[in-house]
Amino acid sequence: MFIGSTSVNGAVLIKWGRHSTAPFAVFVTYAPNNNDSVTNNFTPLIWSVGDSDFQVRLRDDRSYAWGGAQPVRLYWLATWKR
Repeated sequence: MFIGSTSVNGAVLIKWGRHSTAPFAVFVTYAPNNNDSVTNNFTPLIWSVGDSDFQVRLRDDRSYAWGGAQPVRLYWLATWKR
């Protein structure tokens, strides 16, 4: 789970805790208790996936611009191949 704020570009960088390679797949969604204006107006999108981290950006569903600085709580799940 990630709890924090996005950058002015609507981005969040989340580091892998125990892995040094990129995962096979990543899923991200809002956690409960988000600010209603964030969950109702922004969509979290996986922007990039790397060996040590991944980046999520919020897209404003009204204007399709990046979300800017927003408080956010995200659940994420990544799976690695063996």
